[in-house]
Amino acid sequence: MSDVEEDPELERCATHLNYEISMLVKLPAWVARFDREGPAILRVACLEALLVHARVLIEFLVGRQRPATDITPSTFHWEPGDTGDLGSYLPRIDKHLAHLTRERASLATSPPWPVDEMVAQIVGALRPFVTSLNDAGSPYATLIGNAMIDSPDPSGSGNRSSLVATTTSPNQPAVVTGLDWTPGPTE
Repeated sequence: MSDVEEDPELERCATHLNYEISMLVKLPAWVARFDREGPAILRVACLEALLVHARVLIEFLVGRQRPATDITPSTFHWEPGDTGDLGSYLPRIDKHLAHLTRERASLATSPPWPVDEMVAQIVGALRPFVTSLNDAGSPYATLIGNAMIDSPDPSGSGNRSSLVATTTSPNQPAVVTGLDWTPGPTE
């Protein structure tokens, strides 16, 4: 039992953060599955959903100007340390999801999305957050930590290897590499 008093608002924030992380770590398997089995529109929907959850979590970690109602690390009394180059994903994600751009129109020449690498970097940057929650006796450390269990192995070893998806267009075939792993059961 934790010495930290439970707070219903903080619990809602932790539950939402758990959802974002869970979706991020489960979607690469769906991108791969629909790349193998189709239909292409489902592959694209899963890849775009993955990118939305990636953006939400990257913004949580690296910050962006946001309304006071947003959930931030300070909501949990934590300040992130060095998040490396996580913020470098944001301009590309923004262009592919939020704007009708010339770059998006020419996806055939677009570099691949390093899906598992990106997910592993985000999860890696979240690990100190979970450790901090745990060290503070937070009742939400396990909830949020459990969301990261199925995350990609950043070393490429273990039961998952790197997944790279090269397009978010249903009219262009995606090239997905590194599928020598089998996604777990999907709910």
